Amino acid sequence: MPSPARRFVVQRHRASRLHYDFRLEVDGVLVSWAVPKGPTLDPKARRAAFKVEDHPIEYLHFEGVIPAGGYGGGDVTVWDTGTWEPDETTDPARALAAGELHADLSGEKLRGRFVLLRTGRDASGKGRWNSPFRVELRYAKTGRVKATGPYPHHVESRLVFRFKDGSRFDEKTTFSQRRVFKLQKYRLIQRGPSFPEELDIRMDRKSGRYRVRSRAGPDQSAVVTAGRLDMPSDAYNGLIGTLLRNLPSGKSATIRIVAFTPEPKLIVLDLRPEAKEPVQVGDLLKTATRWVLEPRINGVVHFFGKVLGQLPDKFRYRFWIIHDGIPAFARFEGPLHLMGPVWRIEVLSPSMAGSPTDKPHS
Repeated sequence: MPSPARRFVVQRHRASRLHYDFRLEVDGVLVSWAVPKGPTLDPKARRAAFKVEDHPIEYLHFEGVIPAGGYGGGDVTVWDTGTWEPDETTDPARALAAGELHADLSGEKLRGRFVLLRTGRDASGKGRWNSPFRVELRYAKTGRVKATGPYPHHVESRLVFRFKDGSRFDEKTTFSQRRVFKLQKYRLIQRGPSFPEELDIRMDRKSGRYRVRSRAGPDQSAVVTAGRLDMPSDAYNGLIGTLLRNLPSGKSATIRIVAFTPEPKLIVLDLRPEAKEPVQVGDLLKTATRWVLEPRINGVVHFFGKVLGQLPDKFRYRFWIIHDGIPAFARFEGPLHLMGPVWRIEVLSPSMAGSPTDKPHS
């Protein structure tokens, strides 16, 4: 039996900037690029395209409004859709990894040969929309274009909180997303009176090394601990929110994080859906999944080197994720450091029912 035709979609996306999302079905996912000026049928035109996260196949027909404050907030409409076939290759994923893909599109508006060609990084040193590389989308009647250069699949994310008392929490994560999320680099800086000690943590999968600079107080000397670390493939420091947005709303998972004492120790975390709660998105009432993240007690006992009768609630973390359309973060409750106070982080919109007067779980 012949294999089913591959599908594509172009979605007009009016987010913070109007652009078009160009998505090709490759190996069960929608490999995606943001095209600021949109595709064109002019063979002389060149359109910059910036790689963004792969999307699930279910997003092929998505149209609607993504809540403000969520990932890609704004309205989305399908501009064109149809089928496509790779040319000169039977393995489009490998062609993309090599930096050049020729695709024959059969859509309502786009028909003919299009070329995705890697051209490198933009002037800022990285792609827009947190994209680590860029390509050109070309309409090509004949001929072939050559390209060389590296083709990384790494994405950077960063979370920074500046406290009113001058404290700072700065977490930067670099990860790959080829079929699974995989942590590549991690950096955490925390300092100021909101934290029991100053910390600067770095770890790198490629070099296999870590470095921790800690200081117990402003009048104390800094202590540096460094060494080698065989980072496990399921280490998700700084990536738990990203992982939960991509898990089905009813599915549980088990992951690990690397905790530093200051030597690195692995803690196993069980992620499970705990409840459904209402969330307000404009005039609409939607549902968020409340996830609880709970370290396994044997790992916590090993971490502290003493027996705990039961797991303190300060070891539990909770995330609220909206899984309606594009998954979106709504709220987090938990400590930003071990045995610290339970803090709440939430976006202004969408808002959880009862915010901001309801109490954290502590």
